[in-house]
Amino acid sequence: MSQVKTLPITATRWLSLLLCAITAATVTVFLSKVGFVQKAYSSWSAILNANPILHYSCAFLAGIGIKLLLDKFYISHAERGIGFSWRYPPVTMSLWLSVTIIGAILYFTSNQEELIAATSCFEYFIVLILGSSIITAYQQSNERISLNLVVCFSLIAATSTAFIYWHISQIGFSWPLFITVDVYIFSAIFLIIKYINECIKAKWNRNQITLERTTNLSSGDFKTLDQFKSWFKDDSTIKSTEGLEPDLQVYAKRITERLQNGGDKDEKDLAQHIALCGPYGCGKSSIVESIVNGLAKKPEKESIWIHSDISTWGAASGSVAHVVLSHIIDDISQYIDMCAFRALPKHYTEALKSGGSIFQFASTLLAGPVDIEGSFQKLNDVLDATNHKLLITLQDVDRGTGDENEKRLNDIAALLDRLKDKNLSNINFIVAMGNEKSLYIEVQSKLADHIETIVSEDFKKALCEWAKLCTEEVFENDMLLTHSSISSSEQYFNQNPLTFRQTFYQPAIISNNFIVSIRVLKRVMRRVSK
Repeated sequence: MSQVKTLPITATRWLSLLLCAITAATVTVFLSKVGFVQKAYSSWSAILNANPILHYSCAFLAGIGIKLLLDKFYISHAERGIGFSWRYPPVTMSLWLSVTIIGAILYFTSNQEELIAATSCFEYFIVLILGSSIITAYQQSNERISLNLVVCFSLIAATSTAFIYWHISQIGFSWPLFITVDVYIFSAIFLIIKYINECIKAKWNRNQITLERTTNLSSGDFKTLDQFKSWFKDDSTIKSTEGLEPDLQVYAKRITERLQNGGDKDEKDLAQHIALCGPYGCGKSSIVESIVNGLAKKPEKESIWIHSDISTWGAASGSVAHVVLSHIIDDISQYIDMCAFRALPKHYTEALKSGGSIFQFASTLLAGPVDIEGSFQKLNDVLDATNHKLLITLQDVDRGTGDENEKRLNDIAALLDRLKDKNLSNINFIVAMGNEKSLYIEVQSKLADHIETIVSEDFKKALCEWAKLCTEEVFENDMLLTHSSISSSEQYFNQNPLTFRQTFYQPAIISNNFIVSIRVLKRVMRRVSK
């Protein structure tokens, strides 16, 4: 049997938005002719028109509620750009198509007076948009002012200004509408000035960082005790490849190149499933963060990378695939309209089922079965249409104890193994995990096509250098015992020239056998320093 051909994702998207617009316009026009709807609207309008402030307040609050609802259903996002994509238009296009269709119907079926009456409520629509804009600005209040927000306020201010002139010429002057438009104009001017100021500051800070940047040192190159202390007190994740230890830079560069090329030289544009293995604290998270930031520095013609970092620690073994998928959709929604993928989370539907027969029926209608592989395939088509690539990093997959941890790890391995055969060229995985147990080694072949194992480092040089610097501090601070015959560190080193050599210093040799990673080394140094 021949496989049924499906419409391309672009055609499917436009067709669905057009059908939504036609349906919404048809329902709106039909309801406007129904007697009881007209009566209910007249009664509600009479209540609101009794006090204009009440009318405008309701419109403003409705704008806030609509914006929060759009965010909840992945239709809008505070950090998403306003760029329009013909290949995958946002679902808000159905709104503008609906307004266009309704406007055409009004224009061809009504006289001028009825048209003015029909558009007289547009001033309340502007106040409604003001509520949505203010809640958007509040969502970004703790972040930098984005170009998205500046352009939105500027466009709304320009459109509102044009409308108020039309409103005055046709209907008359309106103080609330005039004040609302002034708020937009002043907000747009304020945001433009603040955005320009932040851009100037950011450029100045980048120049300062460039001037102050010094050669990267590894833990074995420190020459003073203060350098050691500042190094082992900082246990944060490193954000750039240049900031990694030289041995770890090799892994970051190799994985980044593999992701950018879509595989080896003879493998182009293939999905990458990579396992990054090593003991706890060896730098896996720093390597992942460096890779993500490296991919963000892309040439203009290359795809935009979206990063979804997922911790599966504590996830129930039977719902790992749903947890991964829901996190991915949340992260992609910052870049692309994801309302087509909106579904009730599995724990919601399970709660509904436990409520009785009526709730079980409702959960069946609201959720239904979720085809995980099909959802990933659809996601891949959307990413391809919008020129995006997705990097999913699964961390803490080996955290936990008991059978539940093994089941969860096997579920992740089974999911990735099934996705290998789906030709998902725009969806890539990096799984950060340990390799000290036989179970981890067994599932690596299912998890990944390419395995990077972080080699254990030799910390004897760093331990010896640190011990030598600590010894110098002992002499400098007069922390010697009273019966000591040695008065200076130089005298001590001359009498014991081989003490701090890597092959002779027993504390370093013994400690090196138990220190398996940089994080463990830093932890030991912090404890000893106290």
